[in-house]
Amino acid sequence: MKASIIIRTKNEERWITSCLRSIYNQSYQNFEVILVDNESEDKTIQKAKLFPLQAIVFVQSYKPGNALNRGIEKSTGEVIVCLSAHCIPTSNQWLKFLIDALCSQKKAAGVYGRQEPFPYSPDEDKRDLMTVFGLDPKIQYKDSFFHNANSAIWKKCWREIPFDESTTNIEDRLWAEKILPKGHCILYEPKASVYHYHGIHQTNNRRRLKNVVRILEKIPQYRNHLQDVQKIKRYHITAMVPILGEDLKLGDKTLSEWTFLQVQKSNLISDTYVLTDNEEIAQKAEKYKIRIPYLRRGESASKNQDITDVLKEGLLFLEQKNIYPEIIVYLSPTAPFRKKGFIDHLISKLINDGFDSVMAGFPECRVMWRAQEGHLIQISEGFKPTQFKKPIYIGLSSLGTATYASFIRKGERIGTSLGILPVDSLLSRLEIRDSITLKIAKDYLKNDFFEKELA
Repeated sequence: MKASIIIRTKNEERWITSCLRSIYNQSYQNFEVILVDNESEDKTIQKAKLFPLQAIVFVQSYKPGNALNRGIEKSTGEVIVCLSAHCIPTSNQWLKFLIDALCSQKKAAGVYGRQEPFPYSPDEDKRDLMTVFGLDPKIQYKDSFFHNANSAIWKKCWREIPFDESTTNIEDRLWAEKILPKGHCILYEPKASVYHYHGIHQTNNRRRLKNVVRILEKIPQYRNHLQDVQKIKRYHITAMVPILGEDLKLGDKTLSEWTFLQVQKSNLISDTYVLTDNEEIAQKAEKYKIRIPYLRRGESASKNQDITDVLKEGLLFLEQKNIYPEIIVYLSPTAPFRKKGFIDHLISKLINDGFDSVMAGFPECRVMWRAQEGHLIQISEGFKPTQFKKPIYIGLSSLGTATYASFIRKGERIGTSLGILPVDSLLSRLEIRDSITLKIAKDYLKNDFFEKELA
């Protein structure tokens, strides 16, 4: 029995690769995938085309029912599966569970699966998904609750009742409300589960909401399902190492080699690119099996060029080669003293905590001022005891910054939601920019505590 999977998209580049990868990894392989896109302005389509899609349908003036109907019209399967692009099946049995459930009842017109929150989903969404999508299967003869973020219906039932094309939402429930009186039933199959970032309800009582969610998270059946997102989403993560000019020597290695070795030890980096104007550094990088997309020339090799522009240039070059990283990790050789596992901790925080970007940094409670029009403006809390102050965080961008590619493409090094990975090592905070900081770094290498400090 063939299934046609309809995925609606609009600017879903953050999720589409993980969604499609999980679909094509299913144990049940008799399916086709049809993408219905609503004028995406990011790299959703380019990333989706890396998979063997049956068709891509483009729609304007988006209405959910209309988009589904246009996609289904292109389908050839007996079963229609509706899946949101930002939903990720939690196992390779997801599609089998949906189809088995649909076939288990003669009167079944459709089945919807469980939706689970990501660990970093907003509290209101966690509460909604945990309370609405339970662990027991159901047969609904009168209840018209149905959810197309994760569902399957018989195509013959769709021919009988297409989705309402006039409504701006709940096209799924309107469809169920019309199909049930015709002698059909709706099924709920919790084993056909997906991770879904968004909830299905809204609330303004945030204090009550937070208490409800905290209680739910203590219940083992829910806590056990808030898995590490890295196990579900396998990202294409690219490290970029911009280097301009001379490669300074530090101990038995150059600064670039310190960073190359650290990248090689990462378990999460997919590939690494060195953006340099120095042919000697390029040759050195090749020995570490690190790629050199091009040598920086002209404006790209200017000392005045912002690093963000360099990263954007590198990303656009890769995308022209049909290489679409989801996450960019910026590492500068000027900050060579990274602790063991630092790079992977940076990436894990980005993925698991749901930030747009994560940067290395440290809290500072000392008194600070900012110069403004010939005057000093205090930006810290003054001279009260440190334990009563709210810290100001000092960013260590060169040590490590991880961000989603969509922000780099727009010329932004970080997104709106920023996380700080605390760096407690004074050695890691050292950045080598001149002869003085280089001498300090060399002195560190002579001390016995050096290796313990970076362990």
